[in-house]
Amino acid sequence: QTGYYSLNQRVPDVPLYVQWDWNDNSHVRLSGVYRTMQYRDFTANCNRMLPGYGLKLTSSVEMGNVMGYAMVQAGKGIANYMKDNENRSLDLVPTSISGQYTQTEAWGALCALECNYNKRMFSTFMYGYMRNYVDAYQGGVIPYGEHMKYEHYAAANFIWKISKFVNVGLEYNYGLKHTFAGNTIGNNRV
Repeated sequence: QTGYYSLNQRVPDVPLYVQWDWNDNSHVRLSGVYRTMQYRDFTANCNRMLPGYGLKLTSSVEMGNVMGYAMVQAGKGIANYMKDNENRSLDLVPTSISGQYTQTEAWGALCALECNYNKRMFSTFMYGYMRNYVDAYQGGVIPYGEHMKYEHYAAANFIWKISKFVNVGLEYNYGLKHTFAGNTIGNNRV
């Protein structure tokens, strides 16, 4: 039997982090999250609970007039915490065992440079990647083939701070997504 049933989470997500700063704008942070995800097994007519967990390493480094940023994260059952996965029902997906679900594995990375030419002009260059690992399944809120398998995202801009309250700029964005069905969608804009 299939169906959907709303369950209240009994345990909130538990985040923790440690951070080391070496000046006002530079740091390294290791973050973690542990969560429990409850779902209704209609075949066994009971509620089941699975753990979710993830780690994230972030950093910002000041190098004169250049700022560097980096992030990498990975885990199981944390897809909703990742860019472009939110509200896609990817934390838990159906398994081949009727009524049971499993956690999705996912990881992503991002790096960026901010170049400050002077106090009023800067540019940012960024690249990001994300990947989901999901075994083929039937049913589910979103069909298996429609989920994103992996994506690339890049952006570059030039910003001019005209005043304290007004900025103008030019930015180019590029994105490429691949689904588990083998479809590809790309987009770019200025």
